[in-house]
Amino acid sequence: MKNTPINIGEVTQTFIDNYAIEMVNFATRTMHQPKKHQMNPLVQKDRPWEKVLLIRNNAYVRWDEGDRLFKFWYEDCGWDYTAFMAIERSRPEQEHLEMAVVESYERTIDNRLLYAESKDGIHWDKPLMDYRMVDGHRTNICFGDEAYGKVHACSVLLDPLETDASYRYKAMYWTAKRGVSDARIATAFSADGRQWIPYDEPLRIGQITQRQLGDVIILSVDNVTGEYYLDTRSRSMQEPLLNPKHPVVSGWGPPHYPHDPWTMAKRRVFSSNSRDINNWPALREMLVPDNVEDNLDDEFYSLARFRMGDLIVGMMGVFSRT
Repeated sequence: MKNTPINIGEVTQTFIDNYAIEMVNFATRTMHQPKKHQMNPLVQKDRPWEKVLLIRNNAYVRWDEGDRLFKFWYEDCGWDYTAFMAIERSRPEQEHLEMAVVESYERTIDNRLLYAESKDGIHWDKPLMDYRMVDGHRTNICFGDEAYGKVHACSVLLDPLETDASYRYKAMYWTAKRGVSDARIATAFSADGRQWIPYDEPLRIGQITQRQLGDVIILSVDNVTGEYYLDTRSRSMQEPLLNPKHPVVSGWGPPHYPHDPWTMAKRRVFSSNSRDINNWPALREMLVPDNVEDNLDDEFYSLARFRMGDLIVGMMGVFSRT
């Protein structure tokens, strides 16, 4: 078999896969587990206005070369759990359904975006700002208030493609004033990551401006292609057309039928790419749990992509529902 030479130029080769390897002899590949810092947790709830911190795939750390700072955005659900339980206890027994619980949750949360910064990535400061006062005190809340609405699942991007300094930072997030009934996906921009201004233009995905995404939103940018990438969850991914003859089951989400792709209801990754942060082609299903190789309850929760040499590498979260 004739092999065609690969022109790798001067691009760094990472050898994460075997594509660029011609021959090996007594060599193996080992993926090493990162070592956690001995001072962990580096950021924790230590301010009176912080209630329920949500630090997961939607929490972002960016190095700002101009300011010589690591910048970190994280979410506070602002959840009043006592009020939530009071509503739930007052419900008639027959009303303890999934949507009823969601309604109670939406009435008792106050999602907002918080900001911290660090010179070394280890020791973090939470600067006090004037955006939102709590009990007469300045806070490090930088986005999300009663006037604008909740800010949830916010993805922050430091845009190397942007030529206007006022738009250096971009964000995409779920926002609502009342709850699920008026929820939408929106975008905002910032010069420094501390003060945010919502775009006037609505977000379009496949020409649709209504909420098309779930609550996992990950933005990235590729200097090589000059495109933005959106890796997310589709709003309707767990709402398949179910056969009414199938049994109704308890739990969060519908049952899984391994041999019927039309009823796929697992979490999975949908993607789109664009050169305009507010206009995206329709989402395409990109990563789906395999019914043979993956566990019965494995679901693909999120994907954070970045470039390493000539490869795009993704860090994927796997969620086991059971």
